[in-house]
Amino acid sequence: MNGKTVIFSWIAQNTNFKNKKVLIITHRVELLTETGGTLEEFGITPFIVTSKTKKPNDSFMCAVAMTGTLKNRLKNPEWLEWFNSFSLVIIDESHLEDFFHIHKAIENQFVLGFTATPKRMNKQHQLSSEYEDMILGPDTQQLIKMGFLLPDKYWGVPIDMSGISKSGGDFSTSEMYERYNSPELYLGVINNWSKFTHGTLTLCFCVNIQHCLQTAKVFNQNGVTAKFISSEPPKPKLPKSDNKADWTKYEIKTKEYEAYKSGYSIYSGNRAQIIQDWKDRKFLVLINAGILTSGFNHKPIETIIINRATSSDNLFLQMIGRGSRPNPNKDHFNILDFGSNAERLGHYRAPREYSLSHEESKGGGVAAYKECKGIDCGCLVLASAMICPYCGYVFPKSQKQKEVELVEQTFHGKQYKEAVEEFQTVEDIEMLARVKKYTKPWVFRTIFFKLGEDAFKEYMKNKNYKWPYIYRLLDGYK
Repeated sequence: MNGKTVIFSWIAQNTNFKNKKVLIITHRVELLTETGGTLEEFGITPFIVTSKTKKPNDSFMCAVAMTGTLKNRLKNPEWLEWFNSFSLVIIDESHLEDFFHIHKAIENQFVLGFTATPKRMNKQHQLSSEYEDMILGPDTQQLIKMGFLLPDKYWGVPIDMSGISKSGGDFSTSEMYERYNSPELYLGVINNWSKFTHGTLTLCFCVNIQHCLQTAKVFNQNGVTAKFISSEPPKPKLPKSDNKADWTKYEIKTKEYEAYKSGYSIYSGNRAQIIQDWKDRKFLVLINAGILTSGFNHKPIETIIINRATSSDNLFLQMIGRGSRPNPNKDHFNILDFGSNAERLGHYRAPREYSLSHEESKGGGVAAYKECKGIDCGCLVLASAMICPYCGYVFPKSQKQKEVELVEQTFHGKQYKEAVEEFQTVEDIEMLARVKKYTKPWVFRTIFFKLGEDAFKEYMKNKNYKWPYIYRLLDGYK
């Protein structure tokens, strides 16, 4: 079972024990609700909202709904009333932009969002507009040390992405396919796979359907059985004008569609059967384009081929994550990166910094990191780290760091000692919290009781925090 799915299923169970209702919103209903699904493991029988569900049912203590289905239902007052009857709303893969409409309908419910990749970028809604706190779990390297994830062996094959435009925040699919659709690159995939990871159970991610088909062809032509899964492309429609460009596009799409139809019976088939045959190792290489990025868990996967480029850190980590699950028959997994993605986004094990806010720009870049020199460690840590969080190794200080240490830190013109002794302003309290690593609720309560309710209200207004949540934090302290 998926780690975060287990966590929020446990939370749902304990919320039900308190006679409070829980709504889980997800893109992966089957993982929770099918026989052997996570909720069943916790003794929960949920009300499932699908496209065929006509009316809400108030008799269930737990409900599961697909985000798109629920979005349409919330336009109906009866469904909106049902939605507001839940005490707790749990949102799976909460980094996704299409949950924004759910938050607009929320009134007094507690909301918990779960995601392994809590990042939005560019013009996407800030997570801070939907959530007030972020609780970070162990990072990748910590999870490896704890035995919950596996280390990787990485091979990077550089590819020139200059001149490729972006659409929706990522590289244009059509332009990327043109760049990848070359005999040299297809042979590069099969040759590198054969050289470094031959005989391993492999999941390959491609650009689009045509790229999946052509990649499968090359594997088979070189003696390695491979199959692909995809959604069926729409049949091209005749242009309504005499525009030559439209007719050229139609001819190209028609050839691609005919190639898909002819190759389907050879290199693809029923999706469920193809996946099962691959799991049974009747063939080793399963190829897809965006279908098996999240929610797909098969622990024996030994190799991940990323036969595409992406500028999305979330997508990159989701693709890699399919191979990182521990299994008795493997002590690591392989990454074949054919898109310079680690160079662009950072290595799988590199530390990542997450927050509820992001810069709305085209920039970004990869956080600088370094390798720990501790005995038998070798973990990647932030370049600014003084002590390795994994083994305790103390990095030697540079001359610059020694010089900086001699300057006493100040805050709003005050030395630290003065600020603590006076303890008269919001800034003093915030600084003490940072130095002592006190939690945000401690800051709220201290401002409320030390400086008074008026100061507290002004602080909440300036920080744009939501009132119901804050007052719940204060309950029991008055």
